[in-house]
Amino acid sequence: MSCDPRYEDPRSVRGFAQRATGRDDALLCHQLVFRDMEGEPWCTQRECAEKQLFALGFEEFLRGRGYEFVVTPRNGDVAVYFFTSPDPGKDLGVPTHFGRYARGQVLSKLGEGATYLHDIGMVRPFYGDGVAFMRKTARE
Repeated sequence: MSCDPRYEDPRSVRGFAQRATGRDDALLCHQLVFRDMEGEPWCTQRECAEKQLFALGFEEFLRGRGYEFVVTPRNGDVAVYFFTSPDPGKDLGVPTHFGRYARGQVLSKLGEGATYLHDIGMVRPFYGDGVAFMRKTARE
């Protein structure tokens, strides 16, 4: 699986490189990844399985839809951000943000608004201090 070329930025960047698309400004990070990029049928409404994605047990939800954790990401893999250390009001290991791996960086939405191509570790502090990658290995 390769990254959708509409979302790739040919420039090599450090930090953030904004990609203003207009078309997907109203989407949230998980909607961009699972609905627009992955084309998942379970992510068609605004809710897009938020209760399952941003909760303990998200791994089983995504495994049941053909995703598996991988050690070395490839273009098109899903980046899952989370907290590995205590933070007030946050559960350890619960996803806080999703993006898509693209040539050593991550394409994601930082809330509603523009889409960004950024370094893997260059996210807002409230998105956590850990990142893992998942790959779609089975089609439904």
